[in-house]
Amino acid sequence: MDGPGEAGAKNYPCDGYVHSKPKNSRAALQWCVAVAIFLGPSCAAVGAADRASTRGTDLARPEIVLVHGAFADATGWQKVIQILQRDRYEVTAVENPLESLAGDVATTTRVVEAQQRRVVLVGHSYGGAVITGAAAGNAKVKALV
Repeated sequence: MDGPGEAGAKNYPCDGYVHSKPKNSRAALQWCVAVAIFLGPSCAAVGAADRASTRGTDLARPEIVLVHGAFADATGWQKVIQILQRDRYEVTAVENPLESLAGDVATTTRVVEAQQRRVVLVGHSYGGAVITGAAAGNAKVKALV
């Protein structure tokens, strides 16, 4: 993290911190999502019906559910959502109330169950604990990132 006034730093007023934008953030994000998708079972056996498209996305593609960390909210995923949508993924960012881990797991589980296809859960920091709980025993979850 860069300090105020350092080269390459940009101030995002939503969180009060100064961030440095990694040069290869898009490539790193795409790599993480690709690994998560291809580690899931049955990638090779995609039938013609699975290749049909709905709302411009491939049905074989999982839906992406993003879970923020503590001391944050779903708006922190805005740039990631834009990148994933540009690459034709359907994306949902969970707005957890951060009142308890069990409550956040329950909220995330409801969001996962509302998705039409298999889901890749992506959690940042505390969100990792939340997605681990939401994925436990849930056949709809294809991978965790």
